[in-house]
Amino acid sequence: MYPAPPVTKIFNFRLRNPWSYRFSQAIDEPVQALADVALWLLLLHLLDLHHNQRLVRWTRALIAIDVVTQCLDGLTCLLDWSNPALTTPGQIADGSLTAIYTVTEFWPIVLVLSAVLLALRPRSSDRPAHHLNRSIWIVAAAAFIAQSCAVVPVALEQGSRFTHWTLGRRLVTPLFSIAGNSFSLQNLSSFLLLLAIIYAVITYSRQALSRKQTIEQELLSAQELLQVLIPEALPSLPGYALTSSYRPAQEVGGDFFQIIPLPDGSYVIALGDVSGKGLRAAMAVSLIVGTVRTLADFSHSPALILSGLNRRLHNRLQGGFATCLVLHLDAHGRCTLANAGHPAPFLNGHEVALTGTLPLGVLAEAAYEESQLQLQIQDFLVLYSDGLLEARNPQGEIFSFDRLATLVANRPSAEQALQAAQSFGQEDDITVLTLTRLAVGEESTTELISPILAPA
Repeated sequence: MYPAPPVTKIFNFRLRNPWSYRFSQAIDEPVQALADVALWLLLLHLLDLHHNQRLVRWTRALIAIDVVTQCLDGLTCLLDWSNPALTTPGQIADGSLTAIYTVTEFWPIVLVLSAVLLALRPRSSDRPAHHLNRSIWIVAAAAFIAQSCAVVPVALEQGSRFTHWTLGRRLVTPLFSIAGNSFSLQNLSSFLLLLAIIYAVITYSRQALSRKQTIEQELLSAQELLQVLIPEALPSLPGYALTSSYRPAQEVGGDFFQIIPLPDGSYVIALGDVSGKGLRAAMAVSLIVGTVRTLADFSHSPALILSGLNRRLHNRLQGGFATCLVLHLDAHGRCTLANAGHPAPFLNGHEVALTGTLPLGVLAEAAYEESQLQLQIQDFLVLYSDGLLEARNPQGEIFSFDRLATLVANRPSAEQALQAAQSFGQEDDITVLTLTRLAVGEESTTELISPILAPA
């Protein structure tokens, strides 16, 4: 029976590789170069320095120098140093290459100091504050320490042949050992950097999750707001068959339409599109819908409604704009239109000629002109947002006016027109509204399809 091995021998182990020392050194140099590249690029991103083109250019140049010199230095490790003919040239090459990449490895320290200087720089109109969270500064400090502990001893050791200093050797001397594995100041600083990066990743993940939850809540609020603004049911328009359909391209769209009944039996119809998406667009839609309904109580003129709406929107859309088409329609087919940068409607398959004007919110005193139409029995009028025209197929072709003219010539319902564009390739919000004037005695009908919470 064999005796049991001593307990101390079970735990006293070291990881060893099967390669020679020279080959291991040759492989270690390129690996170290890759580690340098990873650290430099990580610091550029974490320290928010990737917008500084000068630092980016320098980083790219030094990456090339560092990788090339370390790979060449690794190749010198494969030389037969016992051969007198190679000893002197090999030492010169090794010393020169080591000196070059040792200088480049001070670059992380430069990056950290650049971030510190940016953070201390006074804020101005053309220089926003350079804010970094605590975890990023911990990574910066750890990188500064780790790189200093890695580069300074090498530089001191390379110069010891001239200065005879022993500080570099003392800096890499092991401080203690655990299970036969020695730990130096360089090892500890590298481990500290690893812990700092892990902490920064965890912090970033938590912040990203928090931002995602905030965005989701914002989108939910915007959806709830648009559900209130987009009609749940359409009023019956005496003398007309009405269909409408709305499909946002994302969770929250910027299209809107309103059909407002007036005391004299006529109607104001408004259809438009707000630039942008999300809660900001939903708030702009809320402002527009409320303003249109208020203005319609005082004036039935589409031009005056657009003028009043434009004045109220000027300087309130945060650099954005809105397009809008307003109609005043009565039961006898008399239709008055005014347009603010919105696509013109189609009547019986042909585009209605309207005067081109600026969108809402661009100029405070923009003027809008009115056009008159007399709708005859069975006339078919189509109003739509530009998302219908801008649908794009996988080959990059847009839906275009020609396809739209062919489509509306067949008198589709609003939902059929929308599905045709969506099948082609929806990229933006799409709203379609169709009006057909009926003969006397025909019953008015309405159809509304508005899946607010089911974007394409």
